[in-house]
Amino acid sequence: MSTERAKQEAAAGLDIRQMPVAETRELRQAVLRPHESLEYLAEHEPDDAFALGVFEEDRLIAVGFIGRDGEVEAREPRAWRVRGMATLSEARGRGAGGAILAGLIDHGRRERRDACLVQCARFGAGVLRAWRAPGCL
Repeated sequence: MSTERAKQEAAAGLDIRQMPVAETRELRQAVLRPHESLEYLAEHEPDDAFALGVFEEDRLIAVGFIGRDGEVEAREPRAWRVRGMATLSEARGRGAGGAILAGLIDHGRRERRDACLVQCARFGAGVLRAWRAPGCL
């Protein structure tokens, strides 16, 4: 995560941590895919996923991950896909989603990825309107 972004997050009181993608599943299931099993979510995670979580008093309130995606790489070989961004409804509007998106894109840049695909469903439009990143498809 960039130094400037880290300073902004600290000022906002956000506690952002890298975490195993497996530890994001319950929140992703609750917010995004309540009809899917945890096993299904695990089967559809890229092996190289890099995940971040936002914590509030040690309670996980938002997650997201970035990783390779065959469909995206077929169009753009050096691209990754941002996936699984989920924020608890009571935590929305406080910058957690934007902070995760920034951290994931920063990670992709450090890994020398040329672009990332960011799709939003249901609740993510506000994050994308508020946060536009160069290099995102």
